[in-house]
Formats: sequence, C-alpha cells, structure tokens
Amino acid sequence: MGSSLQMSIFFFSNGKPIHHFFKSSVWSGIKIHIGTLIDNSLWIVGTGENIYIWTDNWLGKPLVDLFHIDLYFHVGFRGKVSKIIFDGVWNLPPTLLVNEVTDRLDTIVLPRVPLPDTLVWSHSVDGKLTSKNEVVFLRSAAPHLPWADLIWNGCIPPSNSFTFWRLMHRNMPTDENPQTRGCVIVSVCYFCLTIDETSELISSVSICN
Repeated sequence: MGSSLQMSIFFFSNGKPIHHFFKSSVWSGIKIHIGTLIDNSLWIVGTGENIYIWTDNWLGKPLVDLFHIDLYFHVGFRGKVSKIIFDGVWNLPPTLLVNEVTDRLDTIVLPRVPLPDTLVWSHSVDGKLTSKNEVVFLRSAAPHLPWADLIWNGCIPPSNSFTFWRLMHRNMPTDENPQTRGCVIVSVCYFCLTIDETSELISSVSICN
C-alpha cells in the first residue's frame, strides 16, 4: 500500500488541495489525510506569491488562528505574502504590528534573489515527506497496545498471532458480529453449548487451551 500522506502531495496545486474533478482510484483513500498534511506543513517564504497572508501557515501558525478569527470569515482573506514584502524587507500594515507577529517574523530570512515558495513537512529535518516519516508520525499518534508485543512474538506461530489479533479487534466470524448489524440469528457457544458465542468467550477458551 502506498504512502497516503505522501501521495496527497500529488493532489495539491501551489500548496492547496485541488478543487476540480480528478478521476483517481487513490483519491478516496487519501483525502481524509489532507487536513493532517496541511496542519503539519509549513511554508518557506520565497517571493510570497503562492502564500496567503492570513490562512496559510508561514509563521508557525496561520494568522487567522493567532488572531482567533472565525472560520466564516476566512474566505475573505485573499492577500498574498508578496504584498507585504518590499525590496526584500518586510512592510507590514499596522494591523499586523503586534509582538505575536513581529517576533515570528524575526525568525524568517527573506532570500536576496527571487526564489519560489516551498511547502515543507514540519516533522522532518530536510522538510521532505517520506514514507518513513509518515509511518513514524502516524504511529506516534496511535494508541499504545500493550498486548501487541505479546502476540506478535517470534516464539508464537504467525497463524496463532493472527487469530489473537483478530480476536482483540473483534474481527472474528462469531455470532455477535452479524447481530450487531441487525441480523437475527440463534447463537450458541460451540464449547459450552449454554451461552451466546462472543469474541470474549472465544478469547477466554483460547487462552485456557
């Protein structure tokens, strides 16, 4: 399976998600990550022609977030960063001359020659989003499962590990699964023949055996 976050880049135009129709079998699987990609990316200022002053993240945080501006008004902020750069020097309007903004501007070095704006991944040293970076990022956000290291062990046959993995995720073909989807069936445990068949029961029997 390809890298979802990494592949999302191909559905961007000038750092923005495309809005026109794009026939692709991949898009439906990766579009849920567009928000994650944007929230964890940063614009490196070049000419500023592709960066929106208020809604893009070029200061470490979008200005609309720094000033707590309601989402309803975001569509009206269309000014580009190039409009506040004059002869290689920042030329901010009075509304932006606050410490929250000027302190962040001090960390940005404007290029002496015209360079294109670059959208980079914030969680890598070189700014590139690789499959490895993606896995590390997504894995760090996932909850820690203490039982995972126990079942995926070299001394346990893979077939048994896979069975336990399905049990822990309630993905076994037990009677409870079709019942949760509205199917009315007669359920009985094949081991005790007294109660309904559930994943918890199968897990208990498997551990005891």
